[in-house]
Amino acid sequence: MAYKDKNNLLRAVYPILVLYTLLNSPKHGYEIALMLKNSEHRIEIDAFTVYRILNKLKEEGYVTEDSKREIVNNRARTNYLITDDGHSFYKQQIDEIIMICTMIVSL
Repeated sequence: MAYKDKNNLLRAVYPILVLYTLLNSPKHGYEIALMLKNSEHRIEIDAFTVYRILNKLKEEGYVTEDSKREIVNNRARTNYLITDDGHSFYKQQIDEIIMICTMIVSL
């Protein structure tokens, strides 16, 4: 079986990357996409995908909408905050990734 999609694993960690961007301050989806794109690793993720992930994380209780709304170019911009459950989930996922990497390296 050939694995043609080289970014499949990266896409699997997109929710973790989105949560990471929210650890220190609230952000809106486009800002998150730019932050990841401008990172050292140049992670290409479009804002539409980020908003889909944010909606899913919101449904699961890992993020919430900030009550403060920014108005930019006559449009309301929704910022998102990571919740306590989101912090716990993020830490759990990072611990699991570290465990998996340790297993692979030790083979």
